[in-house]
Amino acid sequence: MASKHLCQPCETENIFVPAVKWCTECEENLCKECFRFHKKGKATKNHRVLDISEAGVFPTLADQHCSKHSSMLLDLFCIDHDALSCRQCMTENHRSCSKLLPLDVAVKDVCSSALVSDLLKDFELSVDAFCSIETAIEKELKMVDDQRIATNRSITTLKTRLQNQIEESALVLSKEIDRVCTEHRLSLLSLQEQEHSFINSKVLYIKRKEELEKIIKHGSNNQIFIVAHQLKLLQTKDEASSINHGAPLNKPTQGICIDRDDNIYVALQTSVVRLSKEGKVLDKNILDKAKGFGGIWAIAFNRTYTQMYAATKDGLQITVFHFIRVDV
Repeated sequence: MASKHLCQPCETENIFVPAVKWCTECEENLCKECFRFHKKGKATKNHRVLDISEAGVFPTLADQHCSKHSSMLLDLFCIDHDALSCRQCMTENHRSCSKLLPLDVAVKDVCSSALVSDLLKDFELSVDAFCSIETAIEKELKMVDDQRIATNRSITTLKTRLQNQIEESALVLSKEIDRVCTEHRLSLLSLQEQEHSFINSKVLYIKRKEELEKIIKHGSNNQIFIVAHQLKLLQTKDEASSINHGAPLNKPTQGICIDRDDNIYVALQTSVVRLSKEGKVLDKNILDKAKGFGGIWAIAFNRTYTQMYAATKDGLQITVFHFIRVDV
């Protein structure tokens, strides 16, 4: 087409008129006047004519000119080669062909021919196949997305469960560590109390031994005899006192400590009993489970004997008690 919007027959006479129609067979733009004559002409009255707005969407494959000889129309069809041909191609390539038909004969009833029917069917099958492939791909894509979402949810659920298990395990482990440390601490406190008692006894026996050795070295036989007899009485008294201290308790002893006045404090699980250095019970319930202290596991004084530390509530709590000494 020489011009898309101007009447081409008029252009040959240098008349420029807007086109309103387009002949698909002549491949020309037509103005109103030329279209009127086009419909009257014997050779063109049966041509297919479109509005000019539709001319641009007409398939370019419908070009009736030979691709090799552009000035020649494709007006022949070779059945032997199943090919369209112009007259120039006929002389060059189809001179010996026996089945060469004019195009207007070959195209008779083409719309209902097997050629068009088979092509339409093939195209339809191909389109359906492509649609099926597209649908399958979309389905697979959706499945992949669904699997991704489900997998992420599973990962999140697993992560939450593992975190909960770790937290629970950490809590159990922490409680177990606290329990073990508390027991160990109480054991150390008990050993510390025993060590304090042992040290006092050790110092006392060293002192008595030194006194006896001095008397043996510098004293007379009478003095040695008297001192030895007195030390023996003290030793016997200490042993008896040690036995008597435990006699009235009648409960398992959890801990023992001594204040600066040599009073003895004994932890008996549910209470703390205070004894004199002679073993007499002075107070049966300095600390008592009934007062809310729970099971009492161990007791100890500080170095100045002004505070007592007690492992109360079955060893889960350390309670500090203050002692004020009154000199009489």
